[in-house]
Amino acid sequence: MSICLFPVFAQGVTDTQNLVADVESDDIYTLLRVCHFLDQRIARINSDFDNLLIEENEKIEQQYLTSIESILNLEPELWETDAAFQARIKGLTETLRDEVSTALTAAKESSEANRLGPTSIFEEKLHQVTQSIRRTRVIEDECLSMELQEYQRNDRKWPIVIESAHPDNNFSGLEAIVDFYEYGDEEEELRQQIVDFAKAIESNALTIAVEWTIERDTLHDRFVFVVKSVSVENTINDLTYHTVYPDGILTKAYVVLGDMYDGSTIKPISVMTDAHISRERFSPDLPATLHLDVFPKNIIQPTLSLYVEDPSLFEIRDYTIKALKAKGKTNLVLTDDKGLHIKTFPIEIAYAVGDEGPARGYIFYDAEDYSRGWRYLEAAPNGWSGKQEDPRHIFGYYKPNGSGKDVRAIFTDTSVGSGKNNTAMLIAAMGDKAYQYDFGSQKDFYAAKVASDCSFTVDGEVFDDWFLPSKDELDLLYRALLKNNSNPYLRDRYWSSSENGATEAWYQDLYGSGFTQTMNRYQTWKVRPVRSF
Repeated sequence: MSICLFPVFAQGVTDTQNLVADVESDDIYTLLRVCHFLDQRIARINSDFDNLLIEENEKIEQQYLTSIESILNLEPELWETDAAFQARIKGLTETLRDEVSTALTAAKESSEANRLGPTSIFEEKLHQVTQSIRRTRVIEDECLSMELQEYQRNDRKWPIVIESAHPDNNFSGLEAIVDFYEYGDEEEELRQQIVDFAKAIESNALTIAVEWTIERDTLHDRFVFVVKSVSVENTINDLTYHTVYPDGILTKAYVVLGDMYDGSTIKPISVMTDAHISRERFSPDLPATLHLDVFPKNIIQPTLSLYVEDPSLFEIRDYTIKALKAKGKTNLVLTDDKGLHIKTFPIEIAYAVGDEGPARGYIFYDAEDYSRGWRYLEAAPNGWSGKQEDPRHIFGYYKPNGSGKDVRAIFTDTSVGSGKNNTAMLIAAMGDKAYQYDFGSQKDFYAAKVASDCSFTVDGEVFDDWFLPSKDELDLLYRALLKNNSNPYLRDRYWSSSENGATEAWYQDLYGSGFTQTMNRYQTWKVRPVRSF
């Protein structure tokens, strides 16, 4: 078996000639275009050869399948024993496999050899232009200006901020450090350096130079301008101070557009490739500081702006964002100073577990949506009953006949979301007061009714939709308190609204291990109302 590869490359003769000729150009932006399209040419040639090799391998494999099928369909000769026939089949199969392996290897070697010629000239030119692009360039003093920052007296350092007006690499906000320890730590010499530097500032005797280069960012298919170092020379004492950036500082980025070299353009893009925000959910009426992570990390200090698409939902000032309504969703839009990078983040107004709720209580559960008609569970604030400590009450017994020991269950639930209905069922059955014991006729105020009767006003709004939490809701409160290490006044045993038959009900210790148990309904445990909204 053998392969004959005849790739056809319709690159455009004139286009290719112009591309190769411009390798010698002195223009930076021409070199960027040349580098981009040389790399494309090489990639396209390799892709074409790879596709041809895949086709040839498929042919070889198909021939193998046909041949192996023929071998498997052979019948033994009249004189062959079964063992001899099996040995002959095995030998033919092994020979065929060796031939196929040899053919695949030959096809790969042929592909590599055939592509070498078309790619070598482009690879040579690509190496040449890459060297030209990556050479170190210098921005001289006449294109630079600096702004002195506050002298760091104790560290013997003088920070400066540099601005460049160079036509190819203009930027602002480049931070550098004049470190007087660079030339030793002898106190007398340090003093003289600092005095000479101050004199140079007054007499304009400082000169600056910035070294930079251009790098190919293959991950984002772009070219970036990278500052490598800054030197500040004091011409009074001929000392030069250096700030070296190990990872470089990215100042500009460009992308090449177009399918052919002739007619292609180069476009400036943002040096920022991505950004993340510290949070996407904000509690109502609780201002939060928004932190931005900008990528890559080694870009020159960007000037960014933020705005929200729906300003009726949020107010943002100096990276402090405040929700203006109780709920809602919109987008936060981030742009750089030239609008080259725009990214939107979905944000919403939502309480977080641990936040203060609308009733000044404690948000202890977030269901993430309103599919149940509510999303949050809020425990009443401390002092809801008029006293600092929560009141203690019985759970109470239900006696439909009003006498004797005929106590019955009302069949309340334990699940999250059932507390409100449990409370309503208990009150509908037992009334204003419940039987204190499973014998006799003495009645008393009971947990569900006390929770339901809770009502107070916050900022002019009346909150009277409280209920006794179910067993699972009470456990959510415990877990939220445990996680946030909150509220010392809830460190006790509390009733839930969930029964355990006719004579017992569930309670939970909201302190320590948070154990949940059942207890006779005459027991007096504490009550903390909750509400859903």
